[in-house]
Amino acid sequence: MFFVKDAERSLRFYTETLGFSLDWKYEEQGRAFVLQVSLLGFELILNQTPQTEDRAGHGRVFIGLEDDQVGRFRGHIREKAIKTRESQVMLVLRFAHVFFGALWVGMMAFQTFFLMPALAEAGPDGGKLLAALMRRRIPVILPIVALITLVSGFWLFQRLSGGAAEGLLRTPMGLAFGSGGAAALLAFLLGIVVMRPAMMRSAALGASLPSASPEERAKISAELQRLRARGAMTGWVVMILLLYALGAMAVARYL
Repeated sequence: MFFVKDAERSLRFYTETLGFSLDWKYEEQGRAFVLQVSLLGFELILNQTPQTEDRAGHGRVFIGLEDDQVGRFRGHIREKAIKTRESQVMLVLRFAHVFFGALWVGMMAFQTFFLMPALAEAGPDGGKLLAALMRRRIPVILPIVALITLVSGFWLFQRLSGGAAEGLLRTPMGLAFGSGGAAALLAFLLGIVVMRPAMMRSAALGASLPSASPEERAKISAELQRLRARGAMTGWVVMILLLYALGAMAVARYL
């Protein structure tokens, strides 16, 4: 339902310009005040009342098209020469969310499936590789990539809901987006609270290993194994959460 200032003017716009059909209307003194128009199965109520004059242009609507309606709807837009445009903000947000999300999942997949097992096999020599990664600021870059993904994703969700997040979450699509976002947020927090400190500590211990005494070297090696085991286990949990988020985002619009 949309609130409008002038129901009669809105009726002419929707029927004559956009090609909607009038289903019904409620009149007072020969003028329409509440009416419903429809197009290709989509129904919209337009409401003009003194109590809602200051809310003109506002409303809450969620549009869903069946597979067999998409082609006809696009054809109707071309036939009527209706001008459409994509918000520049939405384009930037989608690019940031998809691009940095792909980087985040890809970097975590490489770390979980390849890097951590390789470090475990390398033993003490793995500290050199970890130190090289630290010099390339991986513990700084990865959280920034994840944060950009999260911020752009939650911003997209807010714009999609039109400020009515609770209503969107009641739909299968909204529930998929919401649960995927929650999983990604939890993965980010685990990475910041558990994985990053373990990586930083491992790098520091690895750097001190060559100059350590034999007794200290044994203690440091044991501590490194413990930290790497914790990081590997947490990495698997984070990876599972990210894969769930990725799957939820991929199928949400088709639910």
